[in-house]
Amino acid sequence: MRLNIFNLFRSRRDVTVPDEVALDPRLAQYPQRFKDPKWNEFLTHVPPYERGRKYEVGEVVKLRNNTACLIELKADGNPGLTFLPHNMVDFDQWLQTVDMRRTHQLFMTAKWPDQKDPRFKEKLQDLLVGLGMQPTGKDKIDPRACYKDSGSVILKYYQRIVSTYIIYGPYRGVLINHSMGSGKTLSAISAIDNFIAFNKIEHDTKQVAHQMDATTRLPLSGKALREGPNCFVVLPPKASLEQNFRSELVKLPSRIHDQIVQALVGKADAQATANRIINRSVTILSYVSIANRLRSNKLTLENSLIILDEAHNFLEPPPQFRAAYKYLSERIRKTQSCKIMLMTGTPIYKSVVDLTRLLNLLKRDTDRQFPDTEDDFFQKYFSPGADGRPHIDRQKFTSDIQGYISTYDAEGDLSLFAKKVTMQPIITPTTPDHFGKWAESKRKENVRYGLGEHVSVDELVVSKNPKFKNKVSGYYKSSSQTDNTPLSFRTHGKWPAKFHALADRLESNSKEKAFVYSRHVAQGANAIGEYLEKERGWVRMSNNTQDHGTNSPKQFSPLSRDLAELKTKKLSPEAFLAAKRSIVDRYLKKGGRGFVVVNKATTQREITYAKDLFNDTDFNVDGRLCLAFIADESFSEGLSLLNTLHVHLLDPTYTLQAFKQVVARAVRNCSHRQLKWPWTVKIWRYLATGNEGQPMTDADLMAYSDASQHVLQQVIDCVAQASIESGFKHIHASVKPKFSLWKKFMMLFAKRKPSTPVGTLV
Repeated sequence: MRLNIFNLFRSRRDVTVPDEVALDPRLAQYPQRFKDPKWNEFLTHVPPYERGRKYEVGEVVKLRNNTACLIELKADGNPGLTFLPHNMVDFDQWLQTVDMRRTHQLFMTAKWPDQKDPRFKEKLQDLLVGLGMQPTGKDKIDPRACYKDSGSVILKYYQRIVSTYIIYGPYRGVLINHSMGSGKTLSAISAIDNFIAFNKIEHDTKQVAHQMDATTRLPLSGKALREGPNCFVVLPPKASLEQNFRSELVKLPSRIHDQIVQALVGKADAQATANRIINRSVTILSYVSIANRLRSNKLTLENSLIILDEAHNFLEPPPQFRAAYKYLSERIRKTQSCKIMLMTGTPIYKSVVDLTRLLNLLKRDTDRQFPDTEDDFFQKYFSPGADGRPHIDRQKFTSDIQGYISTYDAEGDLSLFAKKVTMQPIITPTTPDHFGKWAESKRKENVRYGLGEHVSVDELVVSKNPKFKNKVSGYYKSSSQTDNTPLSFRTHGKWPAKFHALADRLESNSKEKAFVYSRHVAQGANAIGEYLEKERGWVRMSNNTQDHGTNSPKQFSPLSRDLAELKTKKLSPEAFLAAKRSIVDRYLKKGGRGFVVVNKATTQREITYAKDLFNDTDFNVDGRLCLAFIADESFSEGLSLLNTLHVHLLDPTYTLQAFKQVVARAVRNCSHRQLKWPWTVKIWRYLATGNEGQPMTDADLMAYSDASQHVLQQVIDCVAQASIESGFKHIHASVKPKFSLWKKFMMLFAKRKPSTPVGTLV
């Protein structure tokens, strides 16, 4: 049986190797046994060179001195020999390099379809099947999925698709609309890895200028190549997000990861070393920082890969950063040669033009733009239906956006995610005094918005009132706060029925952790913590002395700080766990249920302390240390909670997408692995009513969310249909994936019987 590398990847071609090369008698004078025993064992499977035989390009043979050689064509077209490494480690790396180059060649020469082709998706999916990127079968529930230790992270098919599509395809950009917890960060790291490999291979083969189209294939000048690929990861201005991305680059498989692992051998300053390696290949910036650097000409976006995480921040940036976001958007669209990845789990948040405004970032400023106002969007894509409600032209819209979007929803996979059960709303009547204060707040708010005193929900849905739709103060922000509790009630120690109902529910599930969310701070998250502490005797585990305004709580348990300090000590795993248990035991003797509160004013250090305590998998899986994690709306994204079985929304969100974001904080990929499968997360909602059952703002916001979803859902459905993966699973689920070159070669190697013993001359 022949051992051939190249014919695993392309058609066979026979050549004749000159005998004077392979049978040089001088080779027999130096029979070798090599230091690596695995390599010596491998050589017993390599056939010796035979005089006069025709060999295939890519075949491996053994010479008289036991040296393994690869038969390949030289630049002049004549056959020649390439000596292989003398140990399995180097040979493994060499094979993977060959595999990478061959794969690169396949992707470069693939016939990528035009986005305007009516059969675009069909042709693309056929191409991806040929490249070995398709689902391997129907999804099956595997109760052991999160408990298996595979030893390495393996890219899912949809992650491989987007990273290959954007780097090798003739497409400027793609919006990654993957559900929360589906691994968008891994998709980004895979794209970075492909980008680095792409430019390295193109540079090494000196084919950059004539193999790549000037507008779509990222031609890098010699100067740019010497400086390294221009790869930007752009994040919202939160320190925690950069820290999270860097930690993922350290953990997840990539060339950067391999460099870090190799460099950290014997190094004490692990974090500093890792950051230096990351910074050589990737520039990680906030949206504001990159805008400022572009404005001062300190960097360029040309010939770059731009990854914009949480891209929906472009839709409504904080007022103080609005100019920076606008400038960045303009610079991206003026950039002629770049690749763009927009990553968001919520590309459609509250308006039908949320999506098209984001997709316009993928276009040059000279390209035809998608509608970016609701009037233009409705005029182009909607028409009245038989029921009098607006209905979208599905075919027209999906045709226009095809090729721009990758969609994947992993949350329905019960092997990896907990099942979500939304409970019936808990109705909590208010006192006449409370209801009166709310009514006055609502009246003033309608006046401030310029709305009528008794405006209907349907009128609000079609309203273009900028004051009502303001993210900071709109959507009945003031009266929604009063729904929870009037500010004067809190200062006088008067607590509404909504708070009592929430605490009762928490205490009735005292061994199941909970995430408590409120849109508000003083009359939401902070008030809940104060109530639990003063009225229910719970123990505050978070340091809120600096983030609660003038009347901040003065005391808190130092447990989270003690545990954080313990992590800084150099202890063996056994000693660390023993010391940790001692600290925890001292706390448990004091008794009391624990909770943490974080809000938009909480420092990053205190957020980390609170999150680490709540997520502790040694002693807090059942909430014995910290039962409730309480947060305001600034934590509806960028937060991952572990082993959480209850989500409590003190007040409703005004869109279904915001509701899903909140729930996703507690339902992550394998976030319940320390608990027995199957997992179920219960979602609780609280609605305040008048003392005689009159609806209040809570009911108005729920009705508004439901009514506005009718239009938004039509756009969401079109996005799913237009996705490059849409229908892929059904069409190609039975196709078997291709093995990599390395796997194929080792399969042949494993089946082959030994030839001549090592040391025997041919």
